[in-house]
Amino acid sequence: MKRWLSIGLWVGLYLCWVFLFQHQVFTLTRTLTVQFCYLLFVAGNYYAQVYYGIPRLLNRKKYAAFGLFVPACIVVSALLRVPLAAWLQTRVFQPGAPAPGFGPLFQDSLLNIFIWVMCLVAIRLVFEKISSRRYVDAMEK
Repeated sequence: MKRWLSIGLWVGLYLCWVFLFQHQVFTLTRTLTVQFCYLLFVAGNYYAQVYYGIPRLLNRKKYAAFGLFVPACIVVSALLRVPLAAWLQTRVFQPGAPAPGFGPLFQDSLLNIFIWVMCLVAIRLVFEKISSRRYVDAMEK
């Protein structure tokens, strides 16, 4: 059940992105592809935080390590997304066109991945806090 809920939430987020960004310059197929690439990197970061960063660093009060781990994961993801985005641009969407510059692609990737990962991890932490509080209240009764 929990796995299906997680899959449903990721699909919902993906569809939200597609419908939000479809009306810009992109065609629908390009939007589907670009947003799916972002989804992969955002999801990878989210699960790195949920399964490693939060339980092994944040919950063990290793705040400095957690404070370094989060941005390091985001920077690595943005660096990995740049060649993928450049490849898609020059091979799929505009074959033969010059590759886009590293700087703008990296900045866009870094900003987008950062915002989404921070929001999703913050939401996760809020839900964990609520769940923990309910458990403590139930134990006290």
